[in-house]
Amino acid sequence: VCLSVSHRPKLFYLPTQHFRSCTFFPAAMGAALSYCSDIILDERGNLRQPGVPLPQSESVRKGEGEDGEQGPLLALRISYSPSEASSGSMSCPFAEGDEVAVASVEAVRTWEALGAYQDRVADQRARRAPSGKVPLPEGPRQEAQILFYRARIIASNGKGGFEEHVCLLQIAASRSSRTASNARHIVDDASQAASYAHRFNLQNIAALGQEIDPRDIPGIKVAPAVSCVVLGTAAPRLAQEHDHLTLTLCPIDSIQKFVFDGSERFLELPQTYFHYVAWTSGGSDIVADVQGQEDDDGNFLLVNPIIIRAPKATIGTLLGAATGMTEVKNVAETAAERFNTWHPSCGPLCKHFDPTRQGAHAVRRHCGLGSPGCGL
Repeated sequence: VCLSVSHRPKLFYLPTQHFRSCTFFPAAMGAALSYCSDIILDERGNLRQPGVPLPQSESVRKGEGEDGEQGPLLALRISYSPSEASSGSMSCPFAEGDEVAVASVEAVRTWEALGAYQDRVADQRARRAPSGKVPLPEGPRQEAQILFYRARIIASNGKGGFEEHVCLLQIAASRSSRTASNARHIVDDASQAASYAHRFNLQNIAALGQEIDPRDIPGIKVAPAVSCVVLGTAAPRLAQEHDHLTLTLCPIDSIQKFVFDGSERFLELPQTYFHYVAWTSGGSDIVADVQGQEDDDGNFLLVNPIIIRAPKATIGTLLGAATGMTEVKNVAETAAERFNTWHPSCGPLCKHFDPTRQGAHAVRRHCGLGSPGCGL
């Protein structure tokens, strides 16, 4: 298998499970580098069965060449990278047009929480009833089964050399779902969540800055995500040329749920962030699947959040709200129940921006709808 990072790859697939890959990185990436290595797939020819965690022993494994280097599995081009520098986001090392290599992928047991949301939604659909206290909302991101891997990414450092990043690699289990639009949904959610986190951090600094040194006030950051197109592959069972996938910077060892279904241990900062998003958007946006890791200073890094957006008001919903239609009332009641279940109580930080706990119902229109989509 020969692939080039900067030019259209030429792929020669061998039918055996155990083959050698020779890879050349042209000088356009900063330096010439060539080497050979072994790549071994599992005995079934699969990386993972959808919905079933991949044991460590079944990860894609790489042998080392004589020079000790390891050949990449995938060559990627960054196709969409909207993240901006702010207090609500980690600095993104990737820009649109950059070409990077996936050096390795593995399923990590301490990251298994990432798949809980889609597993719960699948359970809801199978039972035709929520398996939790309230149903998890569904959106475009729940239309495809996603596989989650920790990946080592090799990228140019801009100085003629290379640097390595640990990322979350997300790819649809079905190749028909590996589209640019599906990948953009993940990236847009991370970008919007980071924008809310930036405003949330500024809100806390304004509320607490006179009492505490602003540098000592813990904050929320969201790991930036980018979408990529596959230029070439030495692991076609993982991804094929022209597939779209996402990379999320993820330099953490384990992932914990902070706001998921109401069963989590209450941690004030991520809980307040959830409340703030619902409040500041007037209920049009809810940040779901709030997960990540807390550092020693009380800061939180969030990974792969989901933004649930309220549907735009239609003539039917406007008429339903005006006439007290049961379906419209049920939607509003479910939203209120979800907010109260996921955020059962407020801490002192919530009271700085929403002292009466209006939450997702802070904005009301003349028609009675909480969504600002109609513009009334």
